[in-house]
Amino acid sequence: MSRLSFCKSSRLGGRKEFESVLAGRVRVSDRLLAVYAAKNDIGKARLGISISRSLGSAVMRNRMKRLIREAFRLNQEKIAGIDYVVMPAPGYVNAVNEPEEGRKVFKKTTFGEVEKSFLSLARRASEKIGY
Repeated sequence: MSRLSFCKSSRLGGRKEFESVLAGRVRVSDRLLAVYAAKNDIGKARLGISISRSLGSAVMRNRMKRLIREAFRLNQEKIAGIDYVVMPAPGYVNAVNEPEEGRKVFKKTTFGEVEKSFLSLARRASEKIGY
């Protein structure tokens, strides 16, 4: 079994790489995440995460980034050959920012939910690309 890591070569590094994925216009989303995808010539999956301040405090944003990164790290061999930019879905951000229930919604978001969402969206994006 190969060692799973999230090294520098597994990351999208810079504005141009993010923009090239976003320009590909392959977008899929569900209630939790929105994923943009584009083929790459590397043969290895790469990940970029974009989380705006509208999601909440730095603690909330960093927790979401950790969950997304871990879901990618554990499943990167299954989704090779595609660059992904992942961000929280607008509906999820709105739910988290509700005055009374927002923190509960966020705290109930588990790693399992994020991983399941990411994998299903990555599969749908690769089908759209034709990979």
